[in-house]
Amino acid sequence: MHFPIDFPAFAGLRICAQFLGLSYSHIRKITYDQRPAPAGWPAPVRVGGKVGYLRHDLERWLDSLSSAADQVSACPGAPAQQAAETPPPRRRGRPRKLESAARGAKK
Repeated sequence: MHFPIDFPAFAGLRICAQFLGLSYSHIRKITYDQRPAPAGWPAPVRVGGKVGYLRHDLERWLDSLSSAADQVSACPGAPAQQAAETPPPRRRGRPRKLESAARGAKK
């Protein structure tokens, strides 16, 4: 895999963000559990006082994403995604008696 930047074996959050093409704040929030991590996201590593990720862990995660995408596109029997019917837009204000009866919200 060719990387556009020089990526060391251990990198801090800013270099990881640049490597993945994500913002630093997004990586920081994932690292410190302020935002849910994507499936298979590697665990952060602490070296001294610095928190970051190992290069091979991020490479493995990126490879798992590309292999998962290949499996989905290669599956011939997969049903096509159909757009769900959207309900009519809700009206402003208090619902009318007929609308609330139709929803089953009897008081």
